[in-house]
Amino acid sequence: GSQVRPLTTEPGVHHASPVWSPDGRYLLYFRNDIRQTDRQGAIMLADLGTDGHTMAIVEGNWPAWIP
Repeated sequence: GSQVRPLTTEPGVHHASPVWSPDGRYLLYFRNDIRQTDRQGAIMLADLGTDGHTMAIVEGNWPAWIP
């Protein structure tokens, strides 16, 4: 599309394993702040139907949509 914008711009943070929801509105991804070695990463949810608001769903693991 013509409205391209970055969803992740945090230096020192690793983002991985993006997975789209079946309807294309949400994006799950793994986020890990590599500067904080005492913490696990988190599965994040980005709501692209609004302003791209993101929130942590659960700490650890890798994201996947279950039908």
